[in-house]
Amino acid sequence: IAARQQQALAQGPGALEPMTMAEIGEALDLHESTISRVVAGAALDTPRGTIWLRQMFSSARAGADEGSGHSAAALRHRLAALIAAEDPARPFSDARLVQMLADETGVTLPRRTLAHYRETAGIPAGPRRRRRLG
Repeated sequence: IAARQQQALAQGPGALEPMTMAEIGEALDLHESTISRVVAGAALDTPRGTIWLRQMFSSARAGADEGSGHSAAALRHRLAALIAAEDPARPFSDARLVQMLADETGVTLPRRTLAHYRETAGIPAGPRRRRRLG
C-alpha cells in the first residue's frame, strides 16, 4: 500500500492515486475482505503525521483523456482547496466548481456528485458560504 501511494505520503491527499482493496488483494493473491481486515485500525506514522491505511484507498474517477483517472479523495481535496481560495463575497456555485475541476483535472463530475463531496466535507452550498464584507 505504501509503495503504491508514495506520492500521497510525500505530498498529501491531493496526490492520492486511485487504488481499491480488490486491486491490492489481486496483487497479493488475497481476497479483498482479507485486505479490509488487515487495514482496519492500522496506521502509518509519516513525516506528515499519522495516516490510517484505510484512507489510502480511493476509487478512480475517469478523465476525458484515456488513462487520466484521478482518485475521488484527490478530487475532494482539490474541491476543498478551490472553495478555500474563493472570494467570500462571491462564492462559486456547484456548477462552476464542476467546470473548474474539469478544466484542471479533465474529470467532469456530475453536479450532484460534487454536491455530495462538498456536503461530506461539511462545506455548505454557495449561498450559505457568502459573507458580506464591510
